[in-house]
Formats: sequence, C-alpha cells, structure tokens
Amino acid sequence: MTLALRADAEQNAELKRSLELQAIAHFAEVRPRDPVHAPALYDRAILLEDVGRHDEALELSRQYLAHDPASVWSRAARRGRTALIRGRSAQRAGAARDAATPMLTSRPKS
Repeated sequence: MTLALRADAEQNAELKRSLELQAIAHFAEVRPRDPVHAPALYDRAILLEDVGRHDEALELSRQYLAHDPASVWSRAARRGRTALIRGRSAQRAGAARDAATPMLTSRPKS
C-alpha cells in the first residue's frame, strides 16, 4: 500500500509509473487466503487502470466484486467498472470512426 500511496503523490511521471508497477506486483503477491486479499484486488485493479491496462483492471474488478459484493468499496468498484466499460466502448467506437474517416473523406482521383 505504501508504494501505491507514494505513486499517487509522485509528480514525476516516470517515477510515478515505476512505483505503480511495483505496487501492482506487490498486490499480486497477496494470496487468496490472506485477509487483505479483497482490498489487494481492489487496489490492484485501480492501479492497472491508472497504467492503462484496462482489460486486466476489468477482470480484477470482477474478481473483487465476486469476493466482496456488498461493501461500500463494491459500490465504488461497480461505478468505476461501469465507467471503464463505457469508456472502452467509446474508445473503440472512436478508433473505428477514426479508421473509417479517411475512407469517407477521400475522393477518387480522376
């Protein structure tokens, strides 16, 4: 947790990312029988989202929600998961639109 907090406060982008990746690795070491396993899943999902690993973040948020479906943190995870899914859908739609734009705007040469 200390690494995640340090990353959150870090201003230098490279150092911030390094601390986030280290924190992700530490949270990944927490075993399912450990009493802090659910919070580690939650924190790891947030960090994965922060570093752009969206699919992994979604999977871990799903695992967290299965493990702890009724807490206040679960409500926050559901909101974040919904926003992430919506954002990913919009991102994919934007990428498809961007890919199609040259085809739609180019004219054949005569």
